[in-house]
Amino acid sequence: MKNNSSVYKKVCISVRQELETKCYQHLSNSSDLNPIENIYAYMKDRISKEYSHIISLKIMKDVVVI
Repeated sequence: MKNNSSVYKKVCISVRQELETKCYQHLSNSSDLNPIENIYAYMKDRISKEYSHIISLKIMKDVVVI
């Protein structure tokens, strides 16, 4: 993982070059690489299918917590 930390600049770059590893670029905020996005999508899908009849925010919160 690249960032501007001194550890990366001083150590990781030289080690990566010595090991001849490749570094792939990606967006730092890519939702494809963020596992919580899959959980949110699952919750949204399940709630919309199974609990669409709920109209109270309090009841919805109770359902989600369970």
